[in-house]
Amino acid sequence: MDIAADQDGVTVSGGRAQFHLRGMDAKDFPVLPEPEGSAVELPVADFAAALRQVVPAAAHDDTRPILTGVLLSSEDGEGLTMVATDSYRLARKMLPKLSMLGEGQSVLVPSRALSELERLAVDPDATLRVFLGSLQVSFTVDRTSLTSRLVEGEYPDYNRLIPTDPPIRLEVGRQGLVDAIKRARLMASGPDSPIRMKLAASGAELSAGDGEGGLATEQFDATYEGPDMSLGFNPKYLGEALESIGGESVVFGLTDSLKPVIIRPSAGEDLVVLVMPVRLS
Repeated sequence: MDIAADQDGVTVSGGRAQFHLRGMDAKDFPVLPEPEGSAVELPVADFAAALRQVVPAAAHDDTRPILTGVLLSSEDGEGLTMVATDSYRLARKMLPKLSMLGEGQSVLVPSRALSELERLAVDPDATLRVFLGSLQVSFTVDRTSLTSRLVEGEYPDYNRLIPTDPPIRLEVGRQGLVDAIKRARLMASGPDSPIRMKLAASGAELSAGDGEGGLATEQFDATYEGPDMSLGFNPKYLGEALESIGGESVVFGLTDSLKPVIIRPSAGEDLVVLVMPVRLS
C-alpha cells in the first residue's frame, strides 16, 4: 500500500485500487488550548477506579446540563469527593488520600470528558497530571493530553438526598444478584420495565414480566432485617449500580418501598450509590 500527500489531499493506492481523499487547510484546524494552572500529580489507578464507579450515574442528555457533569470537591483541601447524579440515581465516592483542590473548592467536569480519560488511564503505574484553570481542566497521561471546558452552574445539594440512617438492612452477594437481574430482564415487557424485589424474613425473590408475555422468578440468598416488602427497580440502573460497586457483597439500606435506597460495599464506607425505586402497578 502506498500513501502520498499533496496540497489537495491524500492518495491511497494498493494493487489496482486507488482512493483520493480531499483534505482541508491545516491552518483551519483549531489551536489546541494550553494547560492552565499548576500541575497536580495523582495516581492513575485510584482516580480511574473512582471514575468507573461514579461517572455512569451522570446524566447523558443535555436537557439538564448541570447533571451531565461530575462534581469534584474538597471540604478541607486534604481529600477529594466525586459525585454524579441523573436524578434517578446517584454515586458518591470519597478519596481521602487524593488531593487536587483547595479548601472548599469544587469544579464540575463533563462526564463525557471523564469517560474518555478513563479509557486513557490503562496503565495502573502511570501518573496522572491535572491542570486546573478558571474555565477549563486538562489531564495528561503519559504523552496524551485531554482538555475540557468546565460545566458552569451550581450543582444540586446532593447530601440531602442521601438517607443518613435507613432502618432496614439487606445484605446480598453482589455478582449473584447482578446475574439474576440479567436473567430476569429477559422476560421484562420492555427494556426499562421494572423488576420486582420481594423481601421477607423467609427469603428474597426477584421477578420480572407479566402474565401475558411470560414471567421470570428467581430466589437469591440474602440476609434481611426488616418487614415484608416489595420494591420495583429500573433493572438498568440497579444492575449498573451493582456492577460499579464491585466486591463480593453489598448492603442495601432501605426505608420503605418508595424512598431512596442506598447501596454500599459490605467492606468500606467510601462509596455510596443511591437508586430510586419505581412504583409498582
